[in-house]
Amino acid sequence: MAKKIIFIILLILTVDQVVKIWVKTQMAPTPGQVVFHQLEPDEDGVIAYNPNHKPEEYKLIPGFFEMTYTENQGMAFGTKISNAWWGKLFLSVFRLLAIIGIGYYLYTLIREQKGFGFILSIGLIFAGAFGNLIDSMLYDFIFPLEPQYTFNYTCSDFTNECLRPSGFLFGNVVDMFHFTVEWPSWWPGWLRIGDSERVFPAIFNVADISITFGVGMIILRYRSIFGKKKESVEEETPTTEVTE
Repeated sequence: MAKKIIFIILLILTVDQVVKIWVKTQMAPTPGQVVFHQLEPDEDGVIAYNPNHKPEEYKLIPGFFEMTYTENQGMAFGTKISNAWWGKLFLSVFRLLAIIGIGYYLYTLIREQKGFGFILSIGLIFAGAFGNLIDSMLYDFIFPLEPQYTFNYTCSDFTNECLRPSGFLFGNVVDMFHFTVEWPSWWPGWLRIGDSERVFPAIFNVADISITFGVGMIILRYRSIFGKKKESVEEETPTTEVTE
């Protein structure tokens, strides 16, 4: 069982990192993510935000599912607690400690030979969390910090003072997948997610998918996993009869 779980974790990490590095090196962010005043004009006075003409999107399933290049300073699906530098550091340290805890729990489950389904769900969460942590730990040492993109700033002014810190645990997480399905015009606004016209506006990566599947498996299997424990406890609890 241990070999299967390790293989699945390594496979997810490999696919996640290969896709992220490919997107980061072979695609360009959309114009809406470009800080034009940070760009220098060429010898003809033209400001080119995508001089190498890299693709900005791939319509994997037209009208439903696309791939674009963006980065975020938070956790899964871009979640963050603050735009300040300490917010990113806190999330990265929290993610690191969580991974250590999940890893130890996973090791305990395997050693005690628990059910494969539950172990797999924890393994998926571990792989996803670790995949995003790799970005934060290493990407700033592999790729240069690019001030021409909005996702490298901590405020909407996009000034040099707002440029995010870089280094160990400060790297952005690369995202690329998103659904493009929009709410129908008759759908009430109060039932929508935020102000977005899209049903699911978040942009995510392979690691996020792994975490989602892991959590989903736990929710779906909750009764079978924890219900058995409750039943066994009730069976072991002695009962006393009250006679009059």
